[in-house]
Amino acid sequence: MTLVAENRRLNVEEVRAGDIVLRSAPLQVNVELTGICNIDPPCLFCTGKNFGHNYKPLATTYLDQYSRLLERCEHINEDSFGEPLSHPGLIELAERYTARGQVFSFVTNGLLLTPAKADQLAACGPLLGFHVSFNAATEDTFYKLTGKSFARVVENVRYYVTTYRERNGGKDPVLILTFIVMKINRHEVLDFLRLTRDLGVQALLASLHDRPSVPLGHFGYDFVYEDEMLSYAELVQIGEEATAFASQLGVSCALQWDAARDSAIRGFAEEGVATPCLIPWRFLFIQEHTRKVFACPYHRYPYGNLETSTLEEIWNSDTARDMRRSLAAGEVPRYCLNHGAGCPLVMEEHTKPLLQVHCNIIVGENDFHQLREGWHTLDFAPAPIRWTSRDARFLVKTEGCTHLFVEANVWGTDDKPRAMEGSIELAGHELGRFHVEGPEWNLLEFLLPDGLDASCVEGHLITDEVWVPDPGGRGGDTRELGVAVRRIWAS
Repeated sequence: MTLVAENRRLNVEEVRAGDIVLRSAPLQVNVELTGICNIDPPCLFCTGKNFGHNYKPLATTYLDQYSRLLERCEHINEDSFGEPLSHPGLIELAERYTARGQVFSFVTNGLLLTPAKADQLAACGPLLGFHVSFNAATEDTFYKLTGKSFARVVENVRYYVTTYRERNGGKDPVLILTFIVMKINRHEVLDFLRLTRDLGVQALLASLHDRPSVPLGHFGYDFVYEDEMLSYAELVQIGEEATAFASQLGVSCALQWDAARDSAIRGFAEEGVATPCLIPWRFLFIQEHTRKVFACPYHRYPYGNLETSTLEEIWNSDTARDMRRSLAAGEVPRYCLNHGAGCPLVMEEHTKPLLQVHCNIIVGENDFHQLREGWHTLDFAPAPIRWTSRDARFLVKTEGCTHLFVEANVWGTDDKPRAMEGSIELAGHELGRFHVEGPEWNLLEFLLPDGLDASCVEGHLITDEVWVPDPGGRGGDTRELGVAVRRIWAS
């Protein structure tokens, strides 16, 4: 039995047993090769590039240090911030791993998929797969998003499909076209599926992840990330229409926002195992340029640091065990609730009714369901905090309580301190005004009016204005912020 087959056997055994500490290695490991992309300025929606992740190409020899891990996993996926086809070592890696009987895959914009590269990749056979980012069905929409030629990408894909079939006995390649559904392109979803059928490949519909950025380029369309994001209800409706239409066309169409149709969650599932997600048992991502390790393709925050821990230690770390333990119990892990971006399970959690509202909201512990619209993603300073926008909504239990408390802060610089003014509302009543000024934490206290003795009350933390940490630079923080909050409670 090969190392890959033995690792698969052991992993299946551990998954079926519900083991939390694993002897098996992940079935899939994501690696990276380059931060350089051939689309510059970057695509309007590309958070990574618009945040300035432009690290130089990495020598493929860095993978040698992880050889004990990589020789056991069945799937190696290239997951760069840059364009993998621009890296001179990509095809050699594809040839190396597929020749060893392992799956190799990557994601590309398709512009550099020349006939010469297509021929070499097609020769790797069925163990090679890749995604091509389309995000449009027309020349006009594609240009507005990328500034590049859509016809060129379509023809590159068409050539690859043709040469692959010629070299592989008429079989279809493992090739998936991805379409991030946004306000600008939602009307082209069905045409995209028709194009997918005509090209003889598969389709994946995805959502914009909650990682807003400001575009560095402009191709004739004013792209505002937050405005382009569709609601979960809109995505569900689009998914139902797309699934029905794809079925009529005979096209395979995955939906990233639907756990039952998501390629990641379904791809790691094990028949007969009811655990909602097996990714923490079967996946990790080595982000070499930061020396960080991620537990899930949907996580925005790493769970390990290779400067302080080994891969083996990270793989069975406390965080890894906690995620597996929660999922084995049928629950979405707190780590995923805090750090997930685009995960269908986390998106679904946002829609579930609250079973219980607490009087004490601690950021990073029990805030996911009670902090509603208007809050930014989890941050650290160094303890867990969330920044508000201008109007941040929350739910709190006030039963038996007389006061509401908020711990808040705001930071400026040594030569330019910052202060924020605002107000707190609860169930339509203004409790009072506040003044927050750093660097020390401010304890805000408000007397609750009569009649607010309830098991669930809606509140609003409203700032008079917002501020932007870095409004203009590449890689800057362009969020509109109010104040930082680490705790809200009634007593």
